Amino acid sequence: MPVSKDVFLAEFSVFSQSPTLEYKGNGGGELATLVMNDIREAGPNGVAFGWGPEADYVSTLSKNAIYVHASDYCTDLAELSNLHVLSSMDRVQRAQLPVPLSPPPLHGGARVHTVAFLMSDGDNLQWLLGPWGTDPRWFGAYNRGDVAIGWTLSPAALRLAPPFFQHVMANAHANDSFVAAPSGVGYTFPSTYANKAEFADLTTRAMNNSGLRILNVIDTEFTTEGLAEMAANPQIDAFLLYPFGDCYSSAGRTAWLHGKPAIGGRISLWGQSKAGCNDCTCQDVDAVVQHIKTHMQSYASSTVLSSPDAYSLIPVHAWTHSYADVVRAAQLLTAQGDIEVVTPAALVQRFIDNVKPSHAPH
Repeated sequence: MPVSKDVFLAEFSVFSQSPTLEYKGNGGGELATLVMNDIREAGPNGVAFGWGPEADYVSTLSKNAIYVHASDYCTDLAELSNLHVLSSMDRVQRAQLPVPLSPPPLHGGARVHTVAFLMSDGDNLQWLLGPWGTDPRWFGAYNRGDVAIGWTLSPAALRLAPPFFQHVMANAHANDSFVAAPSGVGYTFPSTYANKAEFADLTTRAMNNSGLRILNVIDTEFTTEGLAEMAANPQIDAFLLYPFGDCYSSAGRTAWLHGKPAIGGRISLWGQSKAGCNDCTCQDVDAVVQHIKTHMQSYASSTVLSSPDAYSLIPVHAWTHSYADVVRAAQLLTAQGDIEVVTPAALVQRFIDNVKPSHAPH
């Protein structure tokens, strides 16, 4: 943490008896290296609260078996983490999880293209505990529930801020679907994480406590390397897998691991489209809609339920697009008649029910 942010996380540092230091340049600097070495030797895992230059920060910490909670502007975290709204953490989430809507009936049980939108950055604690829950651009949207959407949500939030977690679940709509945020109990690149088995154990236990069964992963590329231990655990049904960069899009790539799918984003709702760049992975609402329609025109299998081509996961960049943009995109897509917009949970279930592992890698 730089000196300019010394008022944030100060009480949590005292509460947790954790060192406070600034991550400097590539690799973090001499002091950070010494601390990371100490944490790795103490093992089996460490956690960093704060932030740094994302790619280098996450990559360096991953190699030292340290995961990240983006939290450099968090306040009152010590207090929040000690406010247990019910005596049993397990009761908190199980009493409040929304009952999801069933996937819409298929058109004649035959051909349809299934789309799901997933909002990014649910690993960002300061955003979750700040404007995310009340701002009309996100979970605080007045018309939330009009269309299906997925929200990434840190599975550690139940431990770090129980009142927040209870509030979210108590106010969730049946059209809200929650996905464990990147890349598990904290943000890391699983393929380079130094202690994969312990990280998998922490992640699956946190997901079980939080009632989450789908894991959003960000890694250096679209790869299932580093996911085997998590895939072997019955708590996880599927991975929504993003490569770092390229706006989290991988042109709809899929893979399977331990009989569980890893589904990549087809196109991302991210920023504004660039003129003449039809193949760009970052697109605005109109360009995303057109991309899906073009995909369907190009592939006859795009409405065949047994084909991965019939499913489109669309990452939504939280800083440049809102729930209102998702509503508009969903309305434009469903107007075509052979496209259904569902929650990520519904898309995953439909994918598992119809697509066989023999189709992968795709």
